[in-house]
Amino acid sequence: MTRARDLYQCQVHNCGYVYDPEAGDPKRGIPPGTAFADLPDDWVCPFCAAHKKSFKPLAGPGSVFWENVKSQPSMQGKDWGEVEQRIVKGDVELEVDVAERSKGKM
Repeated sequence: MTRARDLYQCQVHNCGYVYDPEAGDPKRGIPPGTAFADLPDDWVCPFCAAHKKSFKPLAGPGSVFWENVKSQPSMQGKDWGEVEQRIVKGDVELEVDVAERSKGKM
């Protein structure tokens, strides 16, 4: 069973296409609920043919938001498992400014 935290959407910079795990890629035989990490190695963007390594997650580990949160001085030495759970739940009181920027509110 796929964990919810593994179902982050991923976007490719080339054309802006977002792979949505909840939708999958039915035209290429990828069923809904397929995490990005579980896509075949030869899967490519249906629009620009970019390879998987060209995609970045929109949330969670590896995303721009996640890297911004990790780089904040007040976040040094934190338990990243706990921090990730708080971010997923929307409890980001530690770094409200980063959270607000990620939501386009600043």
